[in-house]
Amino acid sequence: MNSQDELAEYQELFLLYEKTHEIDYLEAAIAVAETMEQSDDNTVGTDLRKMVNLKVELSQAAAEPDIIPRGVPQDDTEHAAEKSAQIFSRYQRTKGLKDLNDAIELAKISTLTPPKHPARPLRLSRVCMMLAERFERLRNGDDYNHILRIITAVQDLTEDTANGSGDTTIQSSVSRIMASVISRIDGWIFNGIIRSLDDQVDASRVLIDPRADNQQVGGMQHWITKRPNMPYVRGETDTSGAKGSNAGMMYHILFPREPEDIDEAATHESEMLAATPQEDPRRMHWYCVLGQQFLRRYVEREVPEDLELAIRFGEQAVAAIPPGNIGRVQTLLCWANICSVVHMATGDLSQLDIVIQVVEETISASSVPGAPAKWFSLTLLASVYRRRHATANDVDDLDDAIELLEEAMTLTKDTNPVELAAERESLLSVIYLSAINSTSDLDRAIKLHEDALDIAKAADDLARGIKYGENILRAARYLKMDSELTGRRFLHPELMREVARFVGVMLVDRYIHLDGDPTDLDKAEKVLHKAIEGATGTPASHLQWRISQLHLAKFRQTSNPQELEKAHRWIRKALETLPSSDDEYRYVFAEELAMIVDAQMQYENTHTGNYRAVISKWQQLLMLYLQQWESENLMPNPRILGARNAANIYLQIGMVEEAYSLLEKAVAELPRLCQRSGRRDDQQYMLSCAEVYELAAIGASVAIRAGRGAYQALKMLEFGRVLISGFSIDCRSDLSDLRASHPEYADIVEKLRTEMDYPHVEERRQRGRKLATAEFEKILHRIRQLPGHEEFLLPPPPESLMKIAADGTIVMINCNAHGSDAITVTSSSIQSLPLPRLLYKDVEQHMAGMSASLKGTARNYNSRNKSMGKHLLWLWEAVVAPVLDHLQLDESNPTRIWWIGVGKLSMAPFHAAGDHSPGSTNNTLGRAISSYVPSIKALSYTRQKQLNLFPEPDWHPSFPDHGEGQPVATEKPRLLMVTMPTTAGSSPLAGAKQEAKDIAGALSSGSVSVTELERPSAAQVLEQLRTHHILHFACHGISDLANPSDSRLLLQSPDPTSSEPDTLSVRAVSSANTDVAQIAYLSACSTAENRSVLLADEAIHIANAFQLAGFSHVLATLWESDDRLCRRVATEFYKNLFNGSAGVEGHLKVARAYHLAVKTVRDKKPKDFLGWAPFIHTGA
Repeated sequence: MNSQDELAEYQELFLLYEKTHEIDYLEAAIAVAETMEQSDDNTVGTDLRKMVNLKVELSQAAAEPDIIPRGVPQDDTEHAAEKSAQIFSRYQRTKGLKDLNDAIELAKISTLTPPKHPARPLRLSRVCMMLAERFERLRNGDDYNHILRIITAVQDLTEDTANGSGDTTIQSSVSRIMASVISRIDGWIFNGIIRSLDDQVDASRVLIDPRADNQQVGGMQHWITKRPNMPYVRGETDTSGAKGSNAGMMYHILFPREPEDIDEAATHESEMLAATPQEDPRRMHWYCVLGQQFLRRYVEREVPEDLELAIRFGEQAVAAIPPGNIGRVQTLLCWANICSVVHMATGDLSQLDIVIQVVEETISASSVPGAPAKWFSLTLLASVYRRRHATANDVDDLDDAIELLEEAMTLTKDTNPVELAAERESLLSVIYLSAINSTSDLDRAIKLHEDALDIAKAADDLARGIKYGENILRAARYLKMDSELTGRRFLHPELMREVARFVGVMLVDRYIHLDGDPTDLDKAEKVLHKAIEGATGTPASHLQWRISQLHLAKFRQTSNPQELEKAHRWIRKALETLPSSDDEYRYVFAEELAMIVDAQMQYENTHTGNYRAVISKWQQLLMLYLQQWESENLMPNPRILGARNAANIYLQIGMVEEAYSLLEKAVAELPRLCQRSGRRDDQQYMLSCAEVYELAAIGASVAIRAGRGAYQALKMLEFGRVLISGFSIDCRSDLSDLRASHPEYADIVEKLRTEMDYPHVEERRQRGRKLATAEFEKILHRIRQLPGHEEFLLPPPPESLMKIAADGTIVMINCNAHGSDAITVTSSSIQSLPLPRLLYKDVEQHMAGMSASLKGTARNYNSRNKSMGKHLLWLWEAVVAPVLDHLQLDESNPTRIWWIGVGKLSMAPFHAAGDHSPGSTNNTLGRAISSYVPSIKALSYTRQKQLNLFPEPDWHPSFPDHGEGQPVATEKPRLLMVTMPTTAGSSPLAGAKQEAKDIAGALSSGSVSVTELERPSAAQVLEQLRTHHILHFACHGISDLANPSDSRLLLQSPDPTSSEPDTLSVRAVSSANTDVAQIAYLSACSTAENRSVLLADEAIHIANAFQLAGFSHVLATLWESDDRLCRRVATEFYKNLFNGSAGVEGHLKVARAYHLAVKTVRDKKPKDFLGWAPFIHTGA
């Protein structure tokens, strides 16, 4: 064994000794330390001497005879007191349990004095202190009862304190010791330790003074008045109302669950309040306590009057206690608890805001690290954030909850009771599972639960090699065995139930998500049925739900319909048991019930042919989904899913009109999913997790089937897609119409948009964005009430859409399981065209085939290229040819078309579709000038700005809805050329420098001011971006599948020693905003590619980011491109733009120049589809 291993072993043994105080561990640590010292390792010398001294003291203690406290002469009490103090002092150093036991027995002997002996109160208080120490270690109920009896006895002996008689030194010592004991009791009460004792009721009644004399101060209340850190009382002790205060407090603390005890506590406390003078500072405490009592009674009986009383007393408590008062923290926590229950009862979100504000004050006021008040504040605030997330769907709230719980863990991990630690860890694991919707996070959840069990059990001997639920089962068995052998109860029954519940849940989840062994289900069934014994309310409903899941899984394993019936029965029980206020889990349970009913319906349809039963199940499903949609307290996601599922049933039974009505409302809810104020990544996450992919597309198809027309279908597609970019466009779009009629509203909108569009997301700024967003929504509502502005920042009316298409035709292609259509917008009409050859299953097959064609090596390039040609021919026959025939375009004069692909067709290369054999015009390139936009809103945004690259402005106002545009002074165009011939971690681009030279040669002499940045950083590019009309990048580009907002251009790191490139990401470019920008030429790979299926309609890629930054035209690529072809297309484009296109006006100049460049390259090698087809024009 080397020295490092010895050191690790020594440290582990000594830590075990400090944890258990077992001398065997100490002796083993000494042996290892001596070995290390002999090997000239002096790092343990001091520790070794310390341990040897400890061992000597422990050995001396063990050699002393046991002390029996009976038959002791009175004059021996002094000696017993002295000896007890000595042994207890040694205990405080060694923590040897024998020392503690001996000190206690001697201390008891020291109390065998005459009743009026002046030292008796002090000696009793020392016994009480030592018993409290032992109770914290052993949880012995007899010790606790003894402590309570001593409190009363000492209180009786110190009645003269109020009159000023007696030895003040002794009284001071007694008060100090008893205050310490009461502080410990307060912690036990607060943390739930004493609730696990069988005899707690009898023990508590000892503290309730049975005498009727109201001048008698109750035991616990007496000592609370002397504690400097207690909130209840300030100043001198006042005995008025003491009997009521004592009894009320004990019922309040120890009998919170029985209704009659709540009533009795409230009665006692009301009597106490009535007997306490108005000027008495203790009134604020009793206001708080009464508020809590009436709150408990409301929770028990749901009588509104009780809730009103709780609110009244809570408000009075907060009003009565000034800032800085020592009791304000606990008073505020009481008030926060009341407001929290009010929210659960009424659904009023403002109550959660009050709770957050109040609890944040308590956290800042809880200056003692690890104090129960601070721990409670952190966990309460976390639960409130989680509840608000469940209602308002704000991802920030969930992040805040996790951060708060992690901070709370650091306060109590080693010091607080095992029950507290385990409950905290379990709650944190649930938060993590809620925050991250992935089965891989089972590992994280299980690890947290394992940590909780490690804290909760007496020794750390679980085998770590057992995975998932098995190791928790072993822990549960260990705990049960340990409890039977020792009689000690380390866990509450509730926590044991939680352990069993977790075991069952993990076993079920492992089977469902990770292809577990079928025996997992049998084990889970036993464990969950054990866990449900004695459970009530919310815990019971959750266990019933899990048992239902278990039987559904068994049905899928065995096809036994009896398992389905059991699953149905248990989920019904869960719904009946669940509290009426729990809308979040009511949705989850209802979804489970719908799944079971659907399985029953499928079984009946397949195995029995009982169509009456099938229809009955349809009706049940429909009712469940409609209830889910109509539940306004749910988050947007489950409500939208309920509407979608209900609409699907309507469609299957031919009720198209009802389906359309539901889908129209559901699509209108989609913007709420990602929240205008959210961070971009959070918005993206919510949409990718929402399971509402294609909802707008389905709504549009159903609108056409319901006879609502092409405009209604188009409106749904515009409103329910490209939400993230749409929010940014709303912050940057033209306000000239609004400013002309209502400049005051335009000023407000401009100010709020500036705040919302701010790129930084630090906490302070993020809060500002939220406030600005809330105000923005309000001002939008007001503006839409103004004549002429009813559609402000909404999909424009038909006549406005047709004006946008004045210079060409907009074609939107929509295909889903409910239909395939092209919606065309021209200057004179909005029409829909059915596409019968465009089948949904074919779209999936061909788009997957195109993607597969892009992957491979040079060796199989020809076969991949041939495959791409077949897919392009299919796209022509199924989509483009019918659309062009419908539009009756002049083949001799290619017309401008903006393509918008919906869903899986968002990446379809419509511009390259067709037969590209020499002389053939059966292709898009020969009949149309193609551009791409993600939405009509995006097109309108890119065309707000006039094209200003030439000596005379040739822009004409095609968009009166967006004003006349902002004229820009005519000047020589400025082109920024960014070249990356070499890039860290990537292959060199030999043609990048040559591309820059070729472009410079293609430009007319002096027509353009060119600046070249070779190998710049992202910051350098962003700095130049705002002063150049044209940006040209010759570099590497990456499309990120996992997070499209991380798609990026690769540049040079500002750190010359770095082996990683700098990146210009979608996120960074989208945050920029420039007024002079005209064209962004991205001569890089995959700059218009978004490979995320769930986010296909969000168009999150590099090209779109530059459009949001203010570039009207972006030249990009759909997939990886050839370096030589990039150079040829770019050279041809600049030649066409600045030396050709005579007579072509406006934005068409740019689109036509790029169209001709791509066509020139295509014509040289028309069958090289993989080579020329990725080049596309996006924007105006």
